[in-house]
Amino acid sequence: MKNVSLLKDEIKNEEKILNSIPPSKIASDTLNKKFKFNERIYTALLNRKIDIEIDKSSLIANTKILEDAYIPEKRDKPKVGLILIVSTIVGFIMGIFLIFFREFLNRKIRDISDIERVTDIPICGTIPKTNSVSELKGCLIDIKTNIALNSPKLSSRVIQITSIKDEYSMDRATISINMSQIIAESRERVLLIDFDFKRAYIHKKFKRENRFNILDYLSGDIKIEDLIESVDKYLDIITANNSNIYNVDLLLSDKFLELLNLLKSRYRYIVLNTPSKDRAETKILFRYSDMKLFVFKQGISTIDEVEELKRLTLKDGLDGVGIILN
Repeated sequence: MKNVSLLKDEIKNEEKILNSIPPSKIASDTLNKKFKFNERIYTALLNRKIDIEIDKSSLIANTKILEDAYIPEKRDKPKVGLILIVSTIVGFIMGIFLIFFREFLNRKIRDISDIERVTDIPICGTIPKTNSVSELKGCLIDIKTNIALNSPKLSSRVIQITSIKDEYSMDRATISINMSQIIAESRERVLLIDFDFKRAYIHKKFKRENRFNILDYLSGDIKIEDLIESVDKYLDIITANNSNIYNVDLLLSDKFLELLNLLKSRYRYIVLNTPSKDRAETKILFRYSDMKLFVFKQGISTIDEVEELKRLTLKDGLDGVGIILN
């Protein structure tokens, strides 16, 4: 009962306070609350409107159809015919350019005209790749004739077969053998001497034992009768055993000069099969040979080798130099 009476007293106090507030103040507060509530509603609706307009603008494109699309009756691109024609022309031009470019970079000797463009050294002949014995003999006879015409000496001829590079040993030996046989067939005495001690081949061709070489005779180990081997009536050979090969200085001795003079009195031609130009024996024999024939291999030898030969003839003053294209 006491609590109830206290509560009633409190209510009465609040009512007194409320009654003490002026009516205008109450009305003003009520309007102010309504205004703020309406303002919040308006702001929320305005924001919502903006969001709706943004969504609408993203869904509806701002475009206009000017003309209806149509299906083409034929393909416009790619133009296959034009592409094929242009590709063919460009490929043809590029092919020709590539051919000329490769020919420009190609330094290999293809024929005698490549040699003649570089040097005026006489070309004594060419030996074609053929199985015809008569054609081969004809070429060798031409070479023999050209040797006689280009040799600075008309007496007994000492013909030296050599090359710029040492890997042409088989070509040198084959040409030396064929030249000697052609000379022998003309019934002129010829002596074939093999100085290629490291790559001796001539004894194999004539099926002879490779027992001695010319250095064995110069060192006094054998007699000249043991040195020279007969192949037929007009052709003799001296093989190239690899003994005493480090005594090539014997070629500078008076005994070799005496031997060479003796051989010249016995033979119309002396054919020397020698290694490449850089070997000591080859350089020594340059001073004794009447004709120095350098072998070049078609399709393998290069223009650089011809230029090197040209420099060699000018530097060392070699005479009687000729070229054979194999």
